Amino acid sequence: MAVYDGFFDAVQDEESGAYDRAYTSGDFTGYFGEIIGSGVCVHNDPDSFKVRLEDGAAVVSPGYLFIQGYWLRSTEDYTIPLASTGTLAIAAHLNTGKRMIELEARSMAQSYPDSLVLALVTPASATVEDTRYNVDICGIIDTAGSLSGKVEYAIHYIDTEIEDKLAQAEADINAQAARLDAKIAEVQAVAERISPPPIGSIKFSASQDVDEEWLKCDGSFINEADYPELVAALGKLIPSGDKFQLISNGEIGPQISNGALYGGRMWVYSYAAKKLYGVDVEGTAAVKEVSVSSEDANFQNFLPQSNTKPLCLSIVPSLTGSGTKVFLSQIINNAYVSDSDKQAWKNNLLLYCADFSDGASTLSFSLPFDSVSGTVNKSIDYGECIPYVVSAMESGVETFFCGTRHTRVIKWTNRDDAEVESFAFTSSEDSGSAFHRQRTGYNRKAKKESVYIYYNFISSSIGGYPEIEVSSSPSGIFRHDEFYSNKNPDPVLNTPLPINIAGRDKVISAFSKNEILWASLTEEKIESVKTALTLPSSARTFVDAGAYLWGKDVYMIFVGTGILFSRDLTGGSFGYLDTTSVLGTIMQFGYLDYSEDEGTLYLLGQDTTNKVKLAKIVLNTLYDYANDGAWLPMIASDGVPAYIKAKAADVPVVGDTLTVTVEAPKYGNIDGYAVIEFNGETLGPGTYQYNYPGGTGTFTASVRAINTTTQGITLRVNGATMATLPSKSAEGTKKSTTLSVSPYMASGLTLYLSIV
Repeated sequence: MAVYDGFFDAVQDEESGAYDRAYTSGDFTGYFGEIIGSGVCVHNDPDSFKVRLEDGAAVVSPGYLFIQGYWLRSTEDYTIPLASTGTLAIAAHLNTGKRMIELEARSMAQSYPDSLVLALVTPASATVEDTRYNVDICGIIDTAGSLSGKVEYAIHYIDTEIEDKLAQAEADINAQAARLDAKIAEVQAVAERISPPPIGSIKFSASQDVDEEWLKCDGSFINEADYPELVAALGKLIPSGDKFQLISNGEIGPQISNGALYGGRMWVYSYAAKKLYGVDVEGTAAVKEVSVSSEDANFQNFLPQSNTKPLCLSIVPSLTGSGTKVFLSQIINNAYVSDSDKQAWKNNLLLYCADFSDGASTLSFSLPFDSVSGTVNKSIDYGECIPYVVSAMESGVETFFCGTRHTRVIKWTNRDDAEVESFAFTSSEDSGSAFHRQRTGYNRKAKKESVYIYYNFISSSIGGYPEIEVSSSPSGIFRHDEFYSNKNPDPVLNTPLPINIAGRDKVISAFSKNEILWASLTEEKIESVKTALTLPSSARTFVDAGAYLWGKDVYMIFVGTGILFSRDLTGGSFGYLDTTSVLGTIMQFGYLDYSEDEGTLYLLGQDTTNKVKLAKIVLNTLYDYANDGAWLPMIASDGVPAYIKAKAADVPVVGDTLTVTVEAPKYGNIDGYAVIEFNGETLGPGTYQYNYPGGTGTFTASVRAINTTTQGITLRVNGATMATLPSKSAEGTKKSTTLSVSPYMASGLTLYLSIV
């Protein structure tokens, strides 16, 4: 038929329940789309949906707009928070999945399908570019005269009359859709038994009721032992080529410190060569060498790097202007420094500073302050703290921090003297033993915080229990107030311990190759979890070779032969990525770093021949892979999650008997008005069995009025609406559906009545 008309009231067929005319939202949006188009309505309101900046947020003025026949009306200012200081697009997005038009801020890097871009805003410069008149990304509707009147009439008609008609049409469509869905489910069930979807297939479903062989695409890690076919389908991959690249191989002197990313280079200090080395992270420029010296006699007291007494390199760009400082530090003796000898710290904590630029060829180091004062215990312990240096603003002044013990910190500005402070906890005790079996330190990878986990064993008549608290200095970014646990927080792990690793919701306080101890930042929980991985015998842990990958939400620990990783640190969630194909085996001074801006992982260390190597892994793919498993993709569309076929379904043994269960009506006032019939037989509540040889054939289920109905009564088959008696149906009126038995042979059939 080539001619169409509308809109007219629909008439319902009493026998089938169908309407002779059924309109959908597409009929209305197509109509308005033809006469109006897409754009912002500025007739009589030139500020319609105009964007301005207020207090760092985008504010959209009231108005009307149309997108493909759908409309959005705003009667007051609408505020959109801005999470970025870069240039953002303020857009109206047609989201048919959610059935709404959304006002949102989008990255400039994104495309704008089904959207009108109202403005481009840059919060940092407080600028707004009005793009409403740009027909490439938005456009306006400025109709006058009769067309304007028609538009206003159409809007009034939508507001006052169409909504009720749409609601009724939607109810009828939903009933039809339920019947169609049931038919589709039957066909799909048969098709999947004949030719099931292959492992790795993707489907979208808003329902939470999916078969167990499908997994939600939420980025979870899966083990190859549990899902071998899916891991094979995703494709196991060890990064190679530009994904895993050796960028330094022997150019750096031995006995190295940790690494420090700065100015496009990874900087490393070599104790043996007495030089700083700067490796270009792109691997294209020559390695820079900077000789270091000092006029202070104690500068010669640095010891060779070791896990027990690590030699620490810190590069600290100024927070208040130009300039950068580089620090070399090492705790060489455990000591208590008394107030009577404020210079004695120099003999136990070596801490030296120089102004730094990557163009320098030599650096002269000096003491950052002359003396140390304070009213608390000025103890120094290399087994408890890694003396990295960071800076933060305190009361408007840039202040430097260096940890010397679990809760002890030396802090200074540009004054001559430094102070020792104790980091405060809410718990009553602050004894050294309460922090045993962990190693802290101010760490750029932990957002420049030093993260502490307080353990205190409370004795009781039933054996006692540990008191736990998590906090950090100087800003307290990582915190969980005091709680109690029935878990033993003290497994036997490596000595000396690696530095604590802080992530979004957990803090790792100790780990070995096979066991990890962590405390939660979001719930009252502490766990010691086995990784359940079989690692090479040459794998080992290092002082600072772990990190939380902010932006990718993965904990990673480099063990010399590969990387342990997990998203949530729970049993069964650990993977292992072998790195020996590029790095060989790293035996000493292993270090791992991560650049969130670049999405790049850096691995540094000294191999079995004492050659220093530096490699990078670019983490820019959709999947993260491991030798014994894979990460699932993270996929959704308009809020509807995706599922991936993970394994073949267990095919049930189908016999010849169909089990039919009839449940009592869901509402008591249905009794006396309608009954259920199965193949013409009236059934009351109970369980029945019928013979269908080979599991094939059809059945007819019906709802029959036994009195004139006062309201609509629906027959549901396994929860789906299949037939409905309209309100005021006369005695004897019957509504039926006929279906194939094959989808129900294994699971059975459940019938019940409910009110429409």
